Amino acid sequence: MSISELPARPVVQVRPLTAEQRQQLEDTHWASHDPEIQVKYMGQFVVPFHRQVVAHGTNLAAVLDEAARVTGRKPEELPVCGIDDPLQEVVS
Repeated sequence: MSISELPARPVVQVRPLTAEQRQQLEDTHWASHDPEIQVKYMGQFVVPFHRQVVAHGTNLAAVLDEAARVTGRKPEELPVCGIDDPLQEVVS
């Protein structure tokens, strides 16, 4: 199949991030790279919100429920980071 025979791809629209989306990306980057966060919450899920961890734990649903309660946001609107534990056994 040649390139000219490929089906047309839908047009992708690129839009700038909103201020809230930028804040979430910054918070996620911060939580994923901050050495203190990495040590303190190793092996847990954390919800970063305005450079604070507003909820953490090993049960994702409970963490999101707590973060929603604290922030007043819907769980699906909140970023979540998994903080890896390098010593935790990896199952393949």
